[in-house]
Amino acid sequence: MKTSVFVLVLGLVLLFAVSFATEMEESARECGKFMWKCKNSNDCCKDLVCSSRWKWCVLASPF
Repeated sequence: MKTSVFVLVLGLVLLFAVSFATEMEESARECGKFMWKCKNSNDCCKDLVCSSRWKWCVLASPF
């Protein structure tokens, strides 16, 4: 009986920890700083663009 209660509590704690970490990852999105990995320019901070070749946030070219 004690073991099953312990396993139940441990399972609930793990479930809470995983769901909290997922929520923090979604809500704490920062903009990509210089040389951070990106998928598109929306991932990068203001005045930076996502390099199509290297997929890093780089300074926007004035040309």
